Amino acid sequence: MRITVVLFTIAQAILLIFLGVFAWRSAPSLAGWEYKDVIGILLTTVTVVIAVLGVLLALAAIWGWQKITEEASKDAIKATQEYLRSDEFYGIVAAIVGDRLKDDMQSILQSRVVTSNDRTDNSNPDEPWEE
Repeated sequence: MRITVVLFTIAQAILLIFLGVFAWRSAPSLAGWEYKDVIGILLTTVTVVIAVLGVLLALAAIWGWQKITEEASKDAIKATQEYLRSDEFYGIVAAIVGDRLKDDMQSILQSRVVTSNDRTDNSNPDEPWEE
């Protein structure tokens, strides 16, 4: 928005300068000019105007692309931060951590529990234990 106002102001200033020069010098005389001279000047003028518009359009495109990427980056960061603070994310993380902790604890306990049925003392496992 701001760049549009600046470009519009510059265009108005250039137009006022040309109008001032034209009014100060009076209208040029076209006596002795041929059509090929007028056509050449008009085509040159159109070419210069199109070139200037092309450059301005390119500058506006670059500026616009930068603004779009900045805004997209800001929105992506904001959305990510909101998701990371959400209850849904905490629920997912808690479930994953809980499952992982449960699996790790089971593997640790299984490695420490004796599962062999080979008894060397010939005691009955249903009898009460005595010292």
